[in-house]
Amino acid sequence: STTVHDTGVRSEQYFSNGLKTSYVQTDVANHFGYDTFSYNYAADGATILNTLTIDDNGHRDVVNYEDGGSLQGGSANDTLVGHLGMDTFVFGPGGGTDYVANFENGVDKLDLSAFALPNLGSIYVENIGTTGVYLYFASGDHLAVNGVTLAQFDASDVKLV
Repeated sequence: STTVHDTGVRSEQYFSNGLKTSYVQTDVANHFGYDTFSYNYAADGATILNTLTIDDNGHRDVVNYEDGGSLQGGSANDTLVGHLGMDTFVFGPGGGTDYVANFENGVDKLDLSAFALPNLGSIYVENIGTTGVYLYFASGDHLAVNGVTLAQFDASDVKLV
């Protein structure tokens, strides 16, 4: 079903058994500070598997609500928020400056394979305070990762190929 909502559109999709599969709402007039947000639901129609919010500037907040999920931003500056359990944060050339929240050292992975880097030494990495690292890529892209320090960050946290 599709309903006009706050000068935007709300759309809901359902499984054949009548339970909700997805929900999308646009806010054309920007009453709530976003342009679009969406939810995808599990087969029970109530458990949210993931959500995506895109604001005026194309900034994307991607939040994973499921263990073992993969999160990827777009070409603007994005925020990727992991869940408990193994998450894979995908980042590549043209990704801008992204922020990874809730990175679990020794559990989560940064998938940087799109950069085709020979090794971790090809990336300049520095501490951000006491709880994160900042990665600089030759492409001009940057990635801030909260939840791992420079002393902890190593090749086991990254997928290069």
